[in-house]
This record gives sequence, C-alpha cells and structure tokens, in this order.
Amino acid sequence: NYFFYNANCLCHPSAMLRREAYEKFRLLDSNGFWQLPDLLMWIRLCFHAEIFIMPERLTKFRLRRERQENTSATTFDKLVRADLEFFLIAQEFVDSFTDDEFFLQVFPDAEKFVVNGQLNRSFALAQICLERKNNSAFNLAGLLLLKKLLSSQNDVAQIKKLYNYDDKTFLYDGGSYDVFNLQYKLSMLHVEIYAGDDNDFDKFAEKIVSVDTSRKFYLRTNFELPYPVKYLRFDPDTNFTSVKINRVLINGAEYKIFNSNAYETKGGFLRFLTNDPQIIFLVDDLSGRVTFEIFGEQEKNYKAIISKKISNLVAENTQLAARNDKLQKVNDSLNRQFFGNSFEHSLSKKDKLLSAARSIYKALPIGDSQKIALKDKFYTTFAPLLKNTQRYKIWHSAKIWQTSAKELEDFLKDDEKFFTDEYSSQPGKIAIQAHIFYLDLLDEMADYCANMPYKFDALISIVDAGAVEKVRAAFEKIPNVEKCIVRVVPNRGRDVAPFFVGFGDLLPEYDFVSHIHSKKSLYTGSEQKDWRNYLFDALLGSAERIRKIFAAFVNDKQVGVIYPRPAENIPYPSFTWMTNRAVGYELLERADIAPNVTDYFDFPAGTMFWARTKALRKFFALGLTIEDFQPENGQNDGTIAHALERSILLAAKSEGMSYYEFTPDKNTYTVNHGNKNIWQYIGSRNFNDVELDWLLEQDDIISFAVFDTLLMRYIAKAEHVNEIIRFKVEDLLG
Repeated sequence: NYFFYNANCLCHPSAMLRREAYEKFRLLDSNGFWQLPDLLMWIRLCFHAEIFIMPERLTKFRLRRERQENTSATTFDKLVRADLEFFLIAQEFVDSFTDDEFFLQVFPDAEKFVVNGQLNRSFALAQICLERKNNSAFNLAGLLLLKKLLSSQNDVAQIKKLYNYDDKTFLYDGGSYDVFNLQYKLSMLHVEIYAGDDNDFDKFAEKIVSVDTSRKFYLRTNFELPYPVKYLRFDPDTNFTSVKINRVLINGAEYKIFNSNAYETKGGFLRFLTNDPQIIFLVDDLSGRVTFEIFGEQEKNYKAIISKKISNLVAENTQLAARNDKLQKVNDSLNRQFFGNSFEHSLSKKDKLLSAARSIYKALPIGDSQKIALKDKFYTTFAPLLKNTQRYKIWHSAKIWQTSAKELEDFLKDDEKFFTDEYSSQPGKIAIQAHIFYLDLLDEMADYCANMPYKFDALISIVDAGAVEKVRAAFEKIPNVEKCIVRVVPNRGRDVAPFFVGFGDLLPEYDFVSHIHSKKSLYTGSEQKDWRNYLFDALLGSAERIRKIFAAFVNDKQVGVIYPRPAENIPYPSFTWMTNRAVGYELLERADIAPNVTDYFDFPAGTMFWARTKALRKFFALGLTIEDFQPENGQNDGTIAHALERSILLAAKSEGMSYYEFTPDKNTYTVNHGNKNIWQYIGSRNFNDVELDWLLEQDDIISFAVFDTLLMRYIAKAEHVNEIIRFKVEDLLG
C-alpha cells in the first residue's frame, strides 16, 4: 500500500521485465498520462506479480531546477495535471481488487470494516480514500465509489446494516471533503473548536466556513463533550486574521467572550498577530451534546493593515534603540562623575564590614553545612538592617533559587510515569538506521545493536566506499538481523541527511525505526564519549530496556517518538532554535508542520531516538535531496540538519502523536514535555558561596563569558542578554 499512501518510490529510468507482462497486465496502456505513467505501471504490475529492487545505486538524476524542466517539476500546469492523474490512478485501486483476502493483505487497517465476518470491500476502500487527508484526488474517488454503492439496492442494504451508512451520511460527507479546493478559491475561514480547563484543551470540531461578499460569516456545528469542561475555545482561522464576534449561542444560550490572544481590539474587531488565533468562552462544567453557533464578520483589508502595523513597529523600534543609546551615554557619564573609576565606591559601609567579616567566617573550624546554617541564621536575624546590602541580596536570591529547585523537582516527580511492562513478541517491522562516519566505532555500535531482542533490518550509511564489506560483515553476524543494507553517502548533512535522504526511500516501509550515529562532537574540543555512550545505553543498552520501550509503543498507539532525557552536558539554552530559527521555520512551512508555540521547546538532543515512521511521514514525503544540506565545513549550528533535529517532535505532534522523554536510570518517563535540563539554572551549582568568594579573591582582574556564566540566562533570544545586564547595572548603580 506504499503507492496508495505515499507516491512513486520506484522512479527508475530503466527496469527489466518479462515480455508477456506488458500485454497481460496492460503496462503500456497509459494514454492520457504524462506526469505519472510510471506510477500507473508499477501499480498494475504489483497487483499481479512480485518485483525485485536492487539495493545498489546505479543511476543519478539530473535536477534542472533553474527553468523547472524536469517532468516532475512543481510548475502550475504539472501540478494540476498530476492531481488529475492521481484521481485516475485511484480508480486503478477501485477496479483492481478481486477478493477480500488480497484486499486485507494490502490494507490491513481495513480489518475494522469486517463486521460479523462480513466485509463490503468497496465501502472499505471508499473510507480509506476519504481518510487520505489533504488529497482531493483520492477523496473524490472515495465519494464516487460511495455514490455508486448507493445506486445498488443490495449494497444499500448491506452498508446500512454493517456500517449504518445511508444517503443522509453521504450528504454529510459530500459537504465535508473539499475535493475542488474551494477553500483556496473563495474567502474561507478554517475554524476549529476546542474544549478544556486551565491546563489543557482538546479539539472537538473542525470546519471550513465561507465568508460572504459583505465579509460576514456564520457557523453552526454539533459535537459531543464526554466530560465536563470549563472553557470552549473558538479558533477562527489558521492564519493571521481579524474578526468581530457579533453573537455566540451555545445550546441556545448567549455567551460573551471571556478572553482571547488578540493583540488589540479596533472597532469591535479582534486583531491577531499569530497563526493560532484563540477566542475563549467560559462555560462552567458544560458536557454532553453541544450545539455551537457563531455570527461574525471578517475585517476588510486586514493584510494591508497588518503590513502597515509591522512597518510602524519596526520604525518605532529603531527610534527607541537610538534613544536608548543616547540615554546610555548620559548614564555612563553620570556614573563616571559620581563613582569615579573604582567600583569599590559603590559599596556601602555595611557591605565593607560584611566583606571584612567574611575572612573570620571562612576561618571558622566547622564544616561547610554548619557554616551555611550559621550564615542563614545571621542573615535571617539581621534582615531588617542588611536587606539593602549586596551581600544580603546575593544570599536571599540563592535561597529563592533553592526553593524553586525543590518545587521543580517535586513537580517533575508528580508527573513521572514508570516503564513497567516488557513486550516479548515481534511488534512490527523494525529498522535501525546507523550512520557510521567514524569507523573506529563500528564494533561498538554493532555490539549495541546486537542487544535487539526482535528481528530487524540494519540500514547503515558510511562515507568510506572501501569499508562497505567490513561494515556489512560486522552487522550480518548479529543474530536478529534479517537484512543488512550498506550505502555510501556524501559527507554532507552529518547524520541527518543519511537518515532522511540516504534511506528516505526505504524507512517509510517500516513500522518503527531507531536512529543512532557515531557521535564524537569534536567541535567541543574533545571527544564526547560520555554523551554518546549515554544515548547508546538509553536506546539500545539491553534487551530489557528495548522491550520496555516497545511495550510503551504497543500500549500507547499515539506515542510517536521515545527518546532519553538530555545528557547533563547539554545547557538549557540549547532548547531553543538558537541560530536555526530562519532555516527551521522555512523547513516547517515546506513540510506543513506547525512551529513551536514557546521559545523553549523539546527535541531529542543528539538526534538519537526510537520512532514510529508515521510520526516522521511529512519529512520523508518532503523530497529532500543532498543539495538541501550545506557542504561540510565544521558547522556546529545554523544548518538544516540542526533544524531537522529540533523539528522531530514537532513533526510527530503534527500527526496527532505524542512523545515520551525517559530517564534511563529510573525507568521513568514524561508525556509531551521534557525537562530541557532546566535544573542547571534552578538547582545548585558545582561550587558554594565560600568557594566562589575564594575564586574571586585570587586575582585583580577576572574575565567572564557573560553569556550563560555571569548571568543565569532564562531568555531564548541572545540579544536580550544585553538588556538584562543593563537592568541589573541600573538596579545596582541607579
């Protein structure tokens, strides 16, 4: 069913076939096909015969991008023609199945349409066509197949009995699938309805709503709430918009807006500067059958309004920056006049006395814990006298951070779940994709893969063509390896390009995949052996660990990615886009994946994980090529490879799947949120106050790396560090 759910994966310029296959299976009958005749041929052939694909790469494709001359280029005429041909190909699936057994082999998920031992094959195939989201060709084929069924008395009786499907249901389906893409031709709003409480929302309805020539719109939808909710949330579109809500009826009762994330209200219009606009209504324990009605209108020319608004903001920001520069120069001049060149003048008499007293404090013949207790007692007792001194402020801030660390630790403990089960049976078709750039780690990586308790295929990428046989021999001796494929790839895109490009043609065929690589991260100044071993141990360290991971996959069909919590050497600020924001947003837009909502977000740091391949479907379908990845130049950030690493979990979430971050030594995991090593900034440091004072007193001049050292950075954008420094200096010096 790969051809049905994806597209042509056999784009070979040449193939060897038996002569009788051409006539017997109508392989040359492709009249009316220009874009997809090869896909049509492969589908017809695979319905009747087996094919063999040579694993070696014998040809290369020439991409004539400048003038879009390739047959598969994304010009408008070719896209329109391809959509028509996909519809005609959908008919091949409709017409080619002759028995139920073969149909269920091709579409095992269709087993859900077997009721009391009976199956209406055409109905099942129609529903599978309708399940193809954002594919109007297959949706139209499904609707036509249902229409044909409703014209047969026998089929009408059977699908009503087995599936409770009738004319009325078909009329509903006919208005639900936009097979002619009217939402892009007309003025439409892509509306979503959510319900929930203070912590979380679930989606219960989704609808395309038309906007008439006077800019007004009306929505009425029904849905079931299986549990009481506090709020209903109306998302008017999936893009920047401005709407006025004239009236809202929920089960006939009128409701007013409780809250929204609009940046301003103008003339009654809620103006949004986000592609996730939200309007919230307080409904207090609403449950059961809900009828939601909304009367509203869309603001005219909002795109022009928002463009002007952004231009004004940019101009205003430039003026403020210039003003701040002038004020900073005046402030610096005043500080030099008042304080002179010595920072010592800024210390109060109390601070000087406290500094002198520290020499006595440090010399006390007691342990560190007793010293800390004594210091706490001292500052607590004399707080009214010392609260404005710098020494007291430092002590008080430290106590606040320690309390926050305890609260965070308690929160994470409350939210942790335990891996308890192990899964012994073969859970599905499994692949381990290993990129081995450093061949001295070959045996180590093969040993870890030998811990696999299930049958699996080893898909190995290397850059040294002379090592193919050596690599193949190392993995083929692993007892559970069924197939070993070794491919030589360019040294480009680190381990990420070999995964999505080097084996992007094969991986979608598997149910589960693990990605590992010979990580050394030499750009850090030394080989990161502990980091690598931590990730290997977490993912493939033992058969028991792997069986626990797969028990989680089997027990929770919605989990898409499972990965270990970040190694301790990864700093908290790494869990932002860093310098990858621009390339990351471009990648997500190409893949139709929603970007992160917060500046800090989770991802499997180090790009090693277990995943359902369906969770990464959008990246596999993106058609990435090796040219999309920058040539290797020792980069440690700012590349599409780093952007893909940060987008793994976003891809899973876009498929409606969750992710688990687990702590290997405790066998615990959290769902849909990780710790991002935030403990580094809330927990204790590796030195205490006494040791820090000793460090500061050894030299006259000390150089600080301000970024993440002098300041505990709790911001996501690097340029904001300077603003924080300014505020702290103003607080200290006035």
